[in-house]
Amino acid sequence: MISEDVANQLLAPTGRTLTTAQALVRAHRSDSSAPASGFDVPTTVRMSVSLTPVHDVDAMNVVGVLRSPDPNNAARAVLVGGHLDGVGTDPNGAVFQAANDNASGPSVTIEVARALAASRSSLNHSIVFVAFAGEEEGFYGSEAYIAQMAVAPGRVESLVAVLNLDVIGCCSDTLIVSSEAPDLQRRVLDAASGLGVSAEATGSGGSDQTSFARRRVPAVLIGTRDYILHVYADKPAVVEESRLKKAGDVVTQVAKDLATAP
Repeated sequence: MISEDVANQLLAPTGRTLTTAQALVRAHRSDSSAPASGFDVPTTVRMSVSLTPVHDVDAMNVVGVLRSPDPNNAARAVLVGGHLDGVGTDPNGAVFQAANDNASGPSVTIEVARALAASRSSLNHSIVFVAFAGEEEGFYGSEAYIAQMAVAPGRVESLVAVLNLDVIGCCSDTLIVSSEAPDLQRRVLDAASGLGVSAEATGSGGSDQTSFARRRVPAVLIGTRDYILHVYADKPAVVEESRLKKAGDVVTQVAKDLATAP
């Protein structure tokens, strides 16, 4: 990861800046007929990086269940989650605070659970809430959840859908919804539109929903179009309550719709 100043230095021979490069990407996302966003950079980079020894770390997922009162359907569940971990520390001991990536995800998950608890009596399906560990190292927490969760509601075979929250608190008012499950993606986009929240489709991959999509569970990532992650600047001050609320409102609506369906 590099700073914006370093990025601009690397891009200088092209006559572009990071801001103009981002504008090209956004323009091409919005209109596929727009000029391609890629370009050559005639720059050579040499670097050295201090490494620390590999060592085992104990970690855990945190799981909660809002159980449907309907005994015939309570074993089926919608999963709402986000990962707990950040990228830790540099070899010099400097801490990455990981406020947006991804304290924002579990924060919204907790608020969605609080909001939906008031609707428990109307639920046909249960709702499982998970704060995953180990996402930054390769989806370890979500893979462990799938391998070890043996009861329903919750085990992968019981899941109706997965709504995964990642980098949701900064730095855009437009949500993005990934494409692993087109029907679920459309449901989230429609819910956002109905609530007056700007949202757009994006590609697949990049977070814990991938683990579920591999098992053919309808699963999407919900984040923001622009974001900050894996840098020292990812501190609590960059996360805005209004953006968390927009994401929370959309996810609450979608999870409730899915859980109250027959």
